[in-house]
Amino acid sequence: MAQPKIFALNKLTFNDSYPGLDITTIESMLPSKFKGREHFIDFYSRYNGGYFDGGAFIYRDLFYKITTKDPNLFEIESFHYIETPGILQHPRLLSITEVINNKKISYPRNPEFFQNNIPFAGNCGDNDFWLDTVTGSVKYTAMEDDIGPNNAILVAPSFLDFYTQIQGSRRN
Repeated sequence: MAQPKIFALNKLTFNDSYPGLDITTIESMLPSKFKGREHFIDFYSRYNGGYFDGGAFIYRDLFYKITTKDPNLFEIESFHYIETPGILQHPRLLSITEVINNKKISYPRNPEFFQNNIPFAGNCGDNDFWLDTVTGSVKYTAMEDDIGPNNAILVAPSFLDFYTQIQGSRRN
C-alpha cells in the first residue's frame, strides 16, 4: 500500500487501509460545511482507515497554549474505516459506524455529541479522536470519562492540522 506522503515524511508506517471511497459516499456523511471538510474527504477518498505500525503520536501544544497539568501527548493506533457494502470486518481496524454504535450504548446521556462528531481514529485504550462537523476541530475522548462536549479535549483545529502533525516517535 502506498503511504500518504506526509506520513512517510513524519516517519510513520500506515498499513491495512481499505481502498479509498467515492467522494459522494464520504460527502453523504458530512452534510454540513466546516473547516477542513475537503481534507477529510480527500484523505478518505485515498485511504479508508488504516493502522499505524510502530506507533503514532501527536502533541496538542503544536496548536494550543497548554499548562503542565493539561494533557499534551496523544497516541494514535489507527484511523477507523467507513463501512460500505462489500467491505468485510477488519481484524485490526474498527469501523466508524461500529464505534458510534458502541459509544451510544455506553454513553447515552449526550446524544447531541454523536450528532455533530465523527469518531475517525482511536488508540489501543478504546479512546477516540472525533471530527467536529460544525467547527472542523479534532477532539479526544477518554473511555473512563463521560463522552460529551464538556469532556472532549481539543487536540487540533482541523483534520488537516491533525493528520499532518502526527509523528512516528515521541519527542526527546
